[in-house]
Amino acid sequence: AGEWRDIVAELLGPDAELLSVSRWFCDSRVYRNNGQIAKIRRRDLSPAGWNGLAHEADLLASLDRPVKAGVSGPWEYSIQDEQPGMPFSAHLFDQQENAFSKRKRLQVLREVFRELRVLHRRGIAHGDLRPENVLVDGNEVRLVDFDMAWRGSRLGVTYGDWIGIGGRPGSRYPLWKLVLFT
Repeated sequence: AGEWRDIVAELLGPDAELLSVSRWFCDSRVYRNNGQIAKIRRRDLSPAGWNGLAHEADLLASLDRPVKAGVSGPWEYSIQDEQPGMPFSAHLFDQQENAFSKRKRLQVLREVFRELRVLHRRGIAHGDLRPENVLVDGNEVRLVDFDMAWRGSRLGVTYGDWIGIGGRPGSRYPLWKLVLFT
């Protein structure tokens, strides 16, 4: 606990709020403070074949979404501006007061398709198309969390995101699974 407190305070300050703990990567967390989001991971516990957060930062920089990435002792981190909106997952369940109608869900999916076309034209696959990684802010929809993203041919990245063929090892969520959630 003390190690986490120290690295978070160094990067975002002592008042940072824990947003999530990864269920896929050991010792990987996301924090927020003062309009900034930081992903922090222990480098020595990263899975085999992992390119690291610097890889994600490079991909996002090519999309004009600047991210600062670095290393501090056993930790790797990335820091970026917090994006507006709520995760699509917060709008999917009928028992919640902010649940979307079927029509609105389809509109969100249409915007996700548009976002993916832009990525695929640039030779980038997202690789992790879960409802938690789609932010919705009014009519604006944006993909976030590019740590499973990868570069390839236009056709290869399209197949990777749409049906899960190809891509980097560990890509778990192609688009067809996102459509099933909605």
